[in-house]
Amino acid sequence: MLFLVVLTEKADMDTKALLNSLEKEIRNNENSLQQDQQLLRLQSIAAQYEGDDRVISTTELLEEIKNTPIKEKFFSGFKDLDIKMEGFVTGENIFLTGITKHGKTSFCMELSVRFREQNPLWLSFEERAIDLLRKFHSKTGEYPLFFTPRKNERPNLEWIETKIVEAKAKFDSKVVFIDHIGFLSDAERGKDDTEASRLERISRTIHSLAVKWDVLIFLMGHLTKVRSDQNPDIENIKGSSAMAQESDLTMLIWRKTHREGEKVIIENVTNLSLQANRRGQTGNIEFIYRGGHFLEETWDLPANEESWQ
Repeated sequence: MLFLVVLTEKADMDTKALLNSLEKEIRNNENSLQQDQQLLRLQSIAAQYEGDDRVISTTELLEEIKNTPIKEKFFSGFKDLDIKMEGFVTGENIFLTGITKHGKTSFCMELSVRFREQNPLWLSFEERAIDLLRKFHSKTGEYPLFFTPRKNERPNLEWIETKIVEAKAKFDSKVVFIDHIGFLSDAERGKDDTEASRLERISRTIHSLAVKWDVLIFLMGHLTKVRSDQNPDIENIKGSSAMAQESDLTMLIWRKTHREGEKVIIENVTNLSLQANRRGQTGNIEFIYRGGHFLEETWDLPANEESWQ
């Protein structure tokens, strides 16, 4: 009798295990069915997706390119620079750097005059706008036309975007000069970030703003300590290589320098080096700094600038 009871209990346990196994399998099948149904729904939704980042064929992409208006190019009037750049266009950003007092701001002021039809916007944190005007006038006898905030309230990325939008809306500004990235780094300083990570974030954001608002942005910055009589290169950029990596072009400006005893003599011969150019050419362009202007030996006078002869 005991033997029969044991057999009965064992049979009951086997039956329960079998039932549990069957129930588990049914649940798994139901889950699989639900997952399959969910995947089919997702595919159905994806098939109807028409966002800007939808997946398309190269045939469709080529057709879009054919129907996209070609961006209007504008030129500096510097023959060699315009050839190497293949013209300037909006939607890009250029990082310009060089040794202190070697002409970063002066060269941008020169470009600002030459791009006057693009109604340039200046966001200068190193010097007040009135000081820029006075500096340019002291060197050239002219007061250039550009647009600038009456007061620099908050030199951070959010404020810069609002000023770009305002300048576009009021004056149709297409070129923006920002002087310089060091002030932005201070304004964007966080508790746990490093200078390198800030500069990378700032550089990426500046590039995004150029694309988003379809403007050409010149962002100025400094170099690490380098000998003044040494022509710097992209490895000398201060803080982070991200400025060059995130820009469409990096320009390094350097005025030929030599020593006479203890004195450092900065000459008028100026080298503008175009590096990491995503669209045009790279290489060096020589200028002569004279009368507050940068001149090419083979330069062509821009329109309506006969007085510069």
